[in-house]
Amino acid sequence: GSGITDLGGLFILATERHEARRIDNQLRGRSGRQGDPGESQFYVSLEDELMRIFGGDTIKRVLTTLKISEDEPIEHPLLSRAIEGAQKKVEAYNFSIRKNLLDYDNVLEVQREPIYSDIDKIFKYESIKSEIIDMLKDVIEKKFLTYYPKNPETEEQDINELQNSLSQLLNKNIKLDVNSFLKVSKEQILNDILENAQQIYEDKEKYIGPELMRKVEKYVFLHFINYHWKDHLYAMDGLKEGIGLRAYGQQDPLMAYQVEGHDLFDNMLANIEEDTVKTILRIEIQKEETKQNKKEEEKPKKDSQETSISKEERQKRRQLEKKLKKKRKL
Repeated sequence: GSGITDLGGLFILATERHEARRIDNQLRGRSGRQGDPGESQFYVSLEDELMRIFGGDTIKRVLTTLKISEDEPIEHPLLSRAIEGAQKKVEAYNFSIRKNLLDYDNVLEVQREPIYSDIDKIFKYESIKSEIIDMLKDVIEKKFLTYYPKNPETEEQDINELQNSLSQLLNKNIKLDVNSFLKVSKEQILNDILENAQQIYEDKEKYIGPELMRKVEKYVFLHFINYHWKDHLYAMDGLKEGIGLRAYGQQDPLMAYQVEGHDLFDNMLANIEEDTVKTILRIEIQKEETKQNKKEEEKPKKDSQETSISKEERQKRRQLEKKLKKKRKL
């Protein structure tokens, strides 16, 4: 207000120094803004947290050797430099913490990109059929490579497991000829399975209808992205909580977090693909005509039950009337 400059300007009185030099400089700047006069004075105690953690003991030893009393104020450039050195150490420590947190956040940031790009495709494009077909092929290839026997003559159990796994995925009874594994190449068998799977998908599309199939693909894909992505975020939080203990085992916690987080992310993508394909191939559309027919079929059943109940009641009434007539005669 008016008259402050005549009195010497704003006087800043601080009872301690902040951990960051930036805060102290901001306070000093308040006392002399835009060329106005002002003054600032900081009071520091050796029992302050900043001095106690960084350099307080050394300054205490200097004071004891110089035999300076506790009540006597000390103003010396050496003390200011010691405080600034302590502030620099705190700033460097806080910067390393922020940098470490940023490195951990970057791991999730890299994983968000493909997830959000898939969500954008769902809302931007009219059809994601090509993406679903690619998922179908990826899931089948992984299962094929997992269960494909190294020696088809002796490992027939692996062929049966591959057959059962494909049957569950495609919702069809898939039969694989054991002899074909002995005669035909691995690539040819995989191509035949992929062609059969794509034909099953095309048949499902014909049954549901192309227009409705596009809606089903988007809905199912988006549902499993949201479901598995939330679980993945919880899993990454749990991994992050205890990953610092890896340092006791001579491991870099950040590197371990990146490697194990990548494995969790790959498993999440595999689960999204498999659940999406499996659900789409299991969907059955119930048309309104069939619902109305079922309702009409249920109505006569109820009518017949009502008529049967009414006949039984009539018979009971007649029997009661006969008993009452006999009693009257007696």
